Amino acid sequence: MDIIYPSDYSEDKPLPVIIALHGFTGNKKQLDNYWKLSGLVDDKKFILVYPQGTRDSKGRTFWNATEACCNMENLEVDDVGYLMELLDTLELQFSVDSDSVHFIGWSNGGFMSYRIACEHSERIASFVSLAGANYKNAGVCANASPVHVLQVHGTEDGIVE
Repeated sequence: MDIIYPSDYSEDKPLPVIIALHGFTGNKKQLDNYWKLSGLVDDKKFILVYPQGTRDSKGRTFWNATEACCNMENLEVDDVGYLMELLDTLELQFSVDSDSVHFIGWSNGGFMSYRIACEHSERIASFVSLAGANYKNAGVCANASPVHVLQVHGTEDGIVE
């Protein structure tokens, strides 16, 4: 996992957090090469976290998100617990603005962002999903508090519909 924070970080000023989740078979390096979020940390003053998903027996990285994607081998993986523990650790080690915690996910990472918003809406302010989707049955999240969401998805995507 990579944690990137402003070079002038001070405990006196709580900072927003962005947790960026890669897609199926992806990794944090690919994600930052594509989004270049680490280059914005000093200017925009936020803490950026790139966690790494689990590897299956074929070496493919994934998040255990929704039934739609991507725990193909049904491994016992608690990614919700992992990401909430990660957030707890960040809040202990850094001065975090707990009202400004955001997730951004690509594909399988977008699915995982939906799951986090569904199960822990009280802990996040917003999320962005690029080519990810919610649960097939949106009623699963009926008890979640409102969370800001930006969903970006192309009409030519033949994999995630």
